[in-house]
Amino acid sequence: MITVAERGEAVHITRRGKPVAVLISENEYLRLREAGERAKFG
Repeated sequence: MITVAERGEAVHITRRGKPVAVLISENEYLRLREAGERAKFG
């Protein structure tokens, strides 16, 4: 799973067939975090 996320693909994790989390790469996390902060502070 980690290798898939490192390649830039989101890994959807389920529990008993229901979605509970998404594993993403550190780079994607940082990109999303920066975009969120820019949107918050304009």
